Amino acid sequence: MTAGKLQQIPRAVRSTRRGRARQRGVTLFGLLFWALLIGFGAYLVIRVFPTVNEYLTIKSAVEKIAAAQPATVAEVRRPENNHVLKIAVPAPWMRYVFAKGYIAVNGASLTVAEAQRNADGSGWFEVWLIPETLRMTTFGEKAEGAEVHIEIERQTQVFVDTVRAAIDERLGPLLPALEKLLQQQGSTLDDMARPAALPRS
Repeated sequence: MTAGKLQQIPRAVRSTRRGRARQRGVTLFGLLFWALLIGFGAYLVIRVFPTVNEYLTIKSAVEKIAAAQPATVAEVRRPENNHVLKIAVPAPWMRYVFAKGYIAVNGASLTVAEAQRNADGSGWFEVWLIPETLRMTTFGEKAEGAEVHIEIERQTQVFVDTVRAAIDERLGPLLPALEKLLQQQGSTLDDMARPAALPRS
């Protein structure tokens, strides 16, 4: 090996060491940059997310109220240790109300004690309110003629609409005859589409 080559080796080593030093410097700078970026993102999440979440919650509540269907208190009874509201419901929402089912009235989920549909699709249902429910809500202040808002369970609505559409599709021309037969027996197609009452979890 010549003397020239021997002199070049230390230079190559020094060049490699400088390159590694530069790489370490760039890596540290990158880590610092990402740390600052993540910290700023976390700060935004902590400061902004609660406000956005609150806005979305309020928006959802407003949309829910707007989508709720108006109904009217038709009768108020007060048997011992109970408070019964009979609520009149317009068509077509009554098709989704069944005895032993669940319905939200003014935001409170209640069990339907009795329900009855009229020929025009309207009807009524009753809810029995225990003292604890009256204490936690404003139902005790409702008188005959008072307006309340009801919300149908989405699962019940989908089930009834699906079964009803299947019946319409399968029977076709026979549908009027079936409706007449059911009417003679005091029943309707909506009764056939009634979902089974399941225990509440």
